[in-house]
Amino acid sequence: MISVSELIEKAGGVVTVARAVNRTHPAIIKWKKGKVPSIHVLTLAKMAGVNPEEVRPDVFGNTDTEEEFKK
Repeated sequence: MISVSELIEKAGGVVTVARAVNRTHPAIIKWKKGKVPSIHVLTLAKMAGVNPEEVRPDVFGNTDTEEEFKK
């Protein structure tokens, strides 16, 4: 999993990300203390050139586990 700070830098920096997701600079800074909101994962992953699973594996992770629960 990539850190949020690394992800933001790969995506072009805080200001670029803020503009792309229509959020404020301080809002993006807050992401560094937690997780990227799931609604913005696809945009940010595309900007950074990574898979969404690397950003939020808890949301976009492997679906094989769903099959295990069905057994």
